[in-house]
Amino acid sequence: AKDEYKLLRKKVNAFGANIVHQAYLIEAYDIAHWLVESFPELALEPYSDQLPQSLRSEYAGYKMPYSGQNILHMVIVRRNYVEVRWLLDFFKDHKDSVPNGLKMLLVANATGQFFDRDGDFYFGGYPLQFAVCSNSIEIFDLVLSFASSLESDGNEYDGGDEASTVLGAHIPSLGPNVIFMRDAYGNTVLHLCVMHCLPDMFDHVYKVAETIITRELKLLNAKHHESHGHHIETESFEKKSKIVTGYHIRPRITQFPADPRKYEEWLISETST
Repeated sequence: AKDEYKLLRKKVNAFGANIVHQAYLIEAYDIAHWLVESFPELALEPYSDQLPQSLRSEYAGYKMPYSGQNILHMVIVRRNYVEVRWLLDFFKDHKDSVPNGLKMLLVANATGQFFDRDGDFYFGGYPLQFAVCSNSIEIFDLVLSFASSLESDGNEYDGGDEASTVLGAHIPSLGPNVIFMRDAYGNTVLHLCVMHCLPDMFDHVYKVAETIITRELKLLNAKHHESHGHHIETESFEKKSKIVTGYHIRPRITQFPADPRKYEEWLISETST
């Protein structure tokens, strides 16, 4: 099986797709499931960022369009809840035979030219961000629940005063704080809701983020009280909340900018205190 995996891993087409990607692309799910079950490591491979060896000299400098995308991205974009669930369940159930499989599935970062921010198919980079852009609250909640079931690799909010030590200032790889993950352009799921003009999704994501922030800051306050004998001052507590979210965002915002490309300056002006 290992030799077959090594052989199949080298077999990518001009777009960087292996046979598992191709099966999901044409929605041949029976074949795709068999391939995932037979070659789970191959199924976790994202689209390649390199051309096949035979084409490299002829197309030197060619940028691979779909690099970083994996099969979870693909079924999310199609808003296929059943297939998203199947993939997440499979790698969760096979954590002993495929260590870190679920993690690899959830943190794959689509960075190919096709997903460039200035193009028509910019959905962020990570599967959770793709779920937001698919405008499916059910898929967003599903992906977040599986990510939240994993350890956070020490990226929890630790109570420091500098932005570099709080949620969202760096990329949390796992755990509930995955909702604050930033893509290559620094955008979070809330930014993407605005860019794609998704007010209902914005409200939902905001409420989920607010719940996570409140829980984390309550834990921080309890730890602070245990260590120092008193709670954090209210002003300091609120300041940390604003730093955690990146912007001080009010819920129930329904008036989005006419030009989504202006979202960032709008977001700052609309939510400034």
